[in-house]
Parts: sequence; C-alpha cells; structure tokens
Amino acid sequence: MELSAVIKAQAAVSFYQHPFLIYTRQNLQSNMSIIPSGAYNISNAMYPNLYFAMSGNKEFVGRDVADIIQVKFQDEDTTLATLYDTASQLYIGFNMGEQKVTGYTDPQKLQLSTSWENSLVIQDPSTAQVCYFQDGSEGSSIDVGEESGDSNQRWRFLVA
Repeated sequence: MELSAVIKAQAAVSFYQHPFLIYTRQNLQSNMSIIPSGAYNISNAMYPNLYFAMSGNKEFVGRDVADIIQVKFQDEDTTLATLYDTASQLYIGFNMGEQKVTGYTDPQKLQLSTSWENSLVIQDPSTAQVCYFQDGSEGSSIDVGEESGDSNQRWRFLVA
C-alpha cells in the first residue's frame, strides 16, 4: 500500500472518532459528500448548547437535549441530503411561507455547504435561503432567511 493511501486511511479513521473535524473529510476526499450519511446531533455554532429538536407544533426549535437527525446524502458526489428527525419521524424542511424550519412526512432535499469554524450551512437548494436561530433561548424557533454569514446560521453535526 502506498504511503499516501495509508495516511488517507488513518485520517478517515480519525475523522470518525472526532466529530468536530467533520469538515476535514472534504479536504481529504474531495469527490465525497461533506460528511458521511449517518446519525447526528445538530448544534448551533453561536449557541453550542442548543440543538435541533421538534416542538409540539411540527416546528423545529433549539433545545438543550438533541434529537437524533439521520442525514442521508443523495449520493457520494453531492451536497444534497435529507435530514430525518428520528424522534418525530418527520423530515426537516423549510416552510418558505412562514420562514420556519418545519417537519414534513415526505423527504425534503436540503443542501449542506461548508462554512468555517468546523461548521456547515443548511440551505434550500433552489432559493439559497438558510436556517438560523433568531436568539439563543431555550425553545427559540429555527427560522429561514437570507445568508449573512453570521455564526447563528452555522451548524455543527456531531456524531450521535
């Protein structure tokens, strides 16, 4: 086995052991998805103690206890994925009329893009609208709007 292949294999193993290094996978294997499909807790970069969680009215809010979100990429060469909340059994999607992140029974494709500080941006692939926390309080809604680059629009995908 070639030395560079061994280094890549070791880096791939350490990637799975260190969830904060998720973004490095793209640098190691540029033809692969940003993160592997799998189960994650999604926290906010600005408010790291708040996680994606379903409220009682099918809207996603920030909670201090994370729901497990199943991320499934369309294929290995894309950034389009479905995000499925295992607790509510609903797919995460953008309600553009209400500008909220809500739950749907049908799969909703979202785009995951690299950001900085080990985080990703979750956006609608057709409008480039992104999701964000309006404020950092428990139960705060996850809203949809224009990308500004603020850290409340960046998300960390932590292996569940």
